[in-house]
Amino acid sequence: MTTEMPPDWGETDKPQQQQHPAPARQPRSTLALLADAYLAGAGVDVLAGLVPAGVEQAMVANAFLATVAANPDLMTCTYQSLEQCLRDCARMGLLPGPAGHIYLIPRSGKAQAQVGYQGLIALMKRSAGVVRVETGAIHEHDVFVARRGSNPEFAHEPNWKGDRGEAVSWYAVAYFADGGPPQFEVMTRDEIEAIRDAHGNKRLWAAHFEEKARITVVRRLAKWIGQDDALGHAFRMMDAGEAPAAQTQPTGRRDAIRARLESRP
Repeated sequence: MTTEMPPDWGETDKPQQQQHPAPARQPRSTLALLADAYLAGAGVDVLAGLVPAGVEQAMVANAFLATVAANPDLMTCTYQSLEQCLRDCARMGLLPGPAGHIYLIPRSGKAQAQVGYQGLIALMKRSAGVVRVETGAIHEHDVFVARRGSNPEFAHEPNWKGDRGEAVSWYAVAYFADGGPPQFEVMTRDEIEAIRDAHGNKRLWAAHFEEKARITVVRRLAKWIGQDDALGHAFRMMDAGEAPAAQTQPTGRRDAIRARLESRP
């Protein structure tokens, strides 16, 4: 038995299957793009060619991504600026995080990497046979001896029993694996403030004067100790006040890698 269609039921009158539009693909986050590129993608080889001997690129990448993920302001920074910061961390083998080796600073939608004095100390210990570096402030009522010459001597005894007074100088001293005499540098408050006034970011110095004073004297000591590529890169970053503009990979190739990552489902 066949069922006949009513004579007035044309093609346009047939019941139509309801169509549902495909859900729009959400853009992938900058953090996801960086993770894809530098943990499992083309960027892995880039980091491997940058990190110093003895440093694992995965450790640098993981510490970097964790720091970015923990800071909402960094999450909104441009991919290019975060990528450059990651490469700066890799080239020096410094891990951002609570150790204070290197800081990631969001500024006007772009991320900047800034080396801390603990980072400079880590680089000195890695490159110049240094086993220990001490740095601190000398106060008015402390006992302090810094003598150069054929029998150099360095000693600092803080006045723990009373008012130490105002901080008047800052020092950094390096001790060597071969047991040789320590190398030290001392800078007065006037010297520190002269550098701040000539080259420093006034707002940053006002908020972190102690940190900036220590990194200034540690940096001067590091120049006497000797430099490798990582220390030299740190100095260039500090001189520029921001991450260097030069890229280790041509922009066209980098953008092509990013486009492929963005196209993934």
